[in-house]
Amino acid sequence: MNNSSIKLNDFDAAIEQELAEVIEKYKSYISPTIADLWNMADFARLFIRGEGMQLWDKEGKIYYDFVAGYGAVNFGHNNPVIISGIKQMLESQVPSIVQISPTVITSALAENIAQLLPGDLEVSFFCNSGTEAIEAALKLVKKISNKRYIVSALGSFHGKSLGSLSISGKEKYKKYYRPLLKYTINIPFGDIEAAESVFKEKDVAAFFIEPIQGEAGVIIPPTGYLKEMRNLCDKYGVLLVVDEIQTGFGRTGKNFAVEYDNIVPDIMTISKSMGGGIAPIGACVTSKSLFKRAYGKSENYALHTSTFGGNNFTATAAIQATKLLIDENFATKAEQKGLYFKKCLLELQQKYSIIKEIRAIGLMIGIEFQMDYFGGLDEMKSQIESYLDDEFDYMGDLLSDDLYKTIDRFTTRITGNIESYMQKNFTLMISSYLLKEYRILTFSTLNNPNVIRIQPPLIITEKEIDYFISSFESVLKKFMFEREIVNI
Repeated sequence: MNNSSIKLNDFDAAIEQELAEVIEKYKSYISPTIADLWNMADFARLFIRGEGMQLWDKEGKIYYDFVAGYGAVNFGHNNPVIISGIKQMLESQVPSIVQISPTVITSALAENIAQLLPGDLEVSFFCNSGTEAIEAALKLVKKISNKRYIVSALGSFHGKSLGSLSISGKEKYKKYYRPLLKYTINIPFGDIEAAESVFKEKDVAAFFIEPIQGEAGVIIPPTGYLKEMRNLCDKYGVLLVVDEIQTGFGRTGKNFAVEYDNIVPDIMTISKSMGGGIAPIGACVTSKSLFKRAYGKSENYALHTSTFGGNNFTATAAIQATKLLIDENFATKAEQKGLYFKKCLLELQQKYSIIKEIRAIGLMIGIEFQMDYFGGLDEMKSQIESYLDDEFDYMGDLLSDDLYKTIDRFTTRITGNIESYMQKNFTLMISSYLLKEYRILTFSTLNNPNVIRIQPPLIITEKEIDYFISSFESVLKKFMFEREIVNI
């Protein structure tokens, strides 16, 4: 092809696009299925500016982000501290990628990580995402241990690469990609007895665990669970790998969730907000002794590497993020605002029976709904049948019992299909209303569609929490789910 005939977009051309044009290109060149889903739920917006909690679309409308990149934007959109560091890096012309020499910013970032993480977790392998961090942990475990089995929790989510899928606890995402890694076992989350039973029977190399299961619906284990698992792993010689990809960097009210049980894992994986909401970066962190066992010999040092992992650009965003975490005490902010948010939500739960449970730790919040529509449309069904009876009444004895049975089956199927749709898509409808009516971004958790996740940036104010609560209550009222108040 003649290069002169190719017309390519640049930044200016990209930013000038209208929503319809962007959606059409997304359908043509990325994913028509996702584009159709956006349109169906009326989620499609063209955000061209972000600052703190807020997003602006091309028309200048302001939206409030309560998803925050599924936990990747803890410090807010385009935090000025992150931006200033990146600007300094670019203006100084520090090279971003140099493969045969140490990278100046990345080494300083590694020192910051070592100071933030507990105990002897001080050697980092840098990569580009949480999934890659899990892959690095899997390979580290396999290189260190002669044992076969890797155990993880039902409902867990560790990523969608083949390795991370192998240990994730949701069959929906696995079934099309088998065979996956052999010798993986899922056990109930928070169940010490189940873990010990497996550890006794199998030669278990490692136990992978999320301190809080985010994608399962913000599932919080029993108090002391991680501490008991640490003791159990020590007893049976099992490596404890803690996945703090979603819970880390202040999200739960601690810098890292392991601080609640005051434990030191053998390996920890981190990512998401590590990049300050701007740069894709992750890390697999372990002790010097375990790293030396795996990669300490010269013939082994290159067994697991990454071209882009730990480049100076992403490391700059991460080094600024680590400083922000401590200098502005984000974990304490998350704890305080989380307690206020939870109190407000619990008050709503008392008024609206549709809210089954509020699960919250810091600003990692799940709202689970209980909706049983089945049988709820019986009145509609009876009205349809009554209408058909009236219409056919003039035919009298010409109608057979079989026809009436056919009508009954027909109306039952209609109402059943509607009920099933409402059951399956209820949280989607809630999120859609919040977006359209109040410009609030929310979404359900990946492994439990009955749960809406609330994970705003940790800079959220009480005023913004109050706005969410009043908007959320208005949406609930649309569905007529207010409890009947009885005066005694």
